[in-house]
Amino acid sequence: MNDFQKCWIATGALLDAVDGEIYQPYSIPIVGEELRICNEKAYEPKVVSIGPRFKGRRELLPMEEIKLRCMLHLLNRIPYHDLMEITDQKYIDPIENGMRLMLDLDAVVRASYGEEIKFNSYDLTLAFSWSFSFLDQWNGNSRLQLFDENPLPPSPAAQLGNMELILSDLTLFENQIPFSVLGNLFHQLFPRLYTDIRNYIGLTQHLALSLFGYSRDSSSTSIPNSISDFIPDLINASHILQLVHSFILNHQSHQGSYVVDIHDDNLNKQIEPKCCATRLLAAGVTIVKSEDNSIIPKFNSSKGVLEVPPLHITQTMLAKWLNFIALELHTKRWKKSVDRDVFTLRALLFNVLMCCASDVQLLKNKGIIEDKLGISNHHLMDLFRSIKTGVDGGLVHSTYSNIIHALNTYSATNPVLQFPIILWHYLSQFSEWLYGLNKFLRRGYNFAAALLTLLTVIQTCYTILSYHYPKNN
Repeated sequence: MNDFQKCWIATGALLDAVDGEIYQPYSIPIVGEELRICNEKAYEPKVVSIGPRFKGRRELLPMEEIKLRCMLHLLNRIPYHDLMEITDQKYIDPIENGMRLMLDLDAVVRASYGEEIKFNSYDLTLAFSWSFSFLDQWNGNSRLQLFDENPLPPSPAAQLGNMELILSDLTLFENQIPFSVLGNLFHQLFPRLYTDIRNYIGLTQHLALSLFGYSRDSSSTSIPNSISDFIPDLINASHILQLVHSFILNHQSHQGSYVVDIHDDNLNKQIEPKCCATRLLAAGVTIVKSEDNSIIPKFNSSKGVLEVPPLHITQTMLAKWLNFIALELHTKRWKKSVDRDVFTLRALLFNVLMCCASDVQLLKNKGIIEDKLGISNHHLMDLFRSIKTGVDGGLVHSTYSNIIHALNTYSATNPVLQFPIILWHYLSQFSEWLYGLNKFLRRGYNFAAALLTLLTVIQTCYTILSYHYPKNN
């Protein structure tokens, strides 16, 4: 096959994918520097890499052997009759068949990432084939009886530990693999399941949701025991992170809006927040934890009740939030729907509510912040300030400015009753300033530099006074 034929096949595969709406170009970009400046490690996998960007890193190499063992286990599950052509019963090597497909989809794969991939076509094919085998074996296919197959030994992926870190790695924005690739590989290995490639992509999406404990059927979180009557629908998501994000928001769509009985699109989106948790308490706002499993904050201005979804501080919380926010800012879907920027809005709201350590403790006392790691209040506050870094509140949907305006202007208590609470808040802010000063002085040679600067100022002042007010003999 000459270069022109390869180019023609690659272009045809790319156009077919776009025309069939099973592919989204530039859906897995590199996270911008403005977002990763404070938390660069939160966008990098700790255990497993499924995309091409992090392949070959030393800390991820132990998982490469697991991927190869998963590929062997997957090939042993393929029925013999699916390896034979119906016409002349000629044997088909499933590895060769899958890799030829991947070479044809090379243009589709590269266009998904939006920048030059350092691997050549063959290396990229191997990387995706190994990742597909790992995902297939680990995402719960043992519960999905595709065929009347003989019992096989447990999958190598079932022996992995620290599932929380693995699931976190699978939802990193830069560590993704397009569903269109996974669906096409599934089709090549199990060609008798469906006739439409969309069903194969829908099946991989369904299995991915099951991997995270989600199900489109709210009555069940498990996948069916037989695939004969199971026709999966295609979800508008190009990779795992987008799939999980869409599922969470679609599941929450019936829970209500951000601000109750207040809406004004003409508000200044750069409105300055003046409503930390302590100030809201002084103004008469009742802050409560959402009890309906909603992740959408709500404020009822007539009752003065702010419902805040609980925040669970876990080992992978930072990576989860940062990558969801990066996805929201990339897709820009929140410009069209108020439900699309929920993680961005929640991060901004928590940053507003926590202006000092006493605010963090207040939210803990109300059960809104559930700290499972025992992090200090100061550290939690710094954590959310780092999450907000790079996020422009003026770009968020008008619901954010609506809720901030409503909280800024709400007041239902007597100023006399507000005074002790505000006084305590100012004292807390002063202690926060002392904490920041102490943190600054303990960093590097800052204390020595500050002491030298202070002595220099004192000496300068003494010299000036001596010059203008000399001693009389």
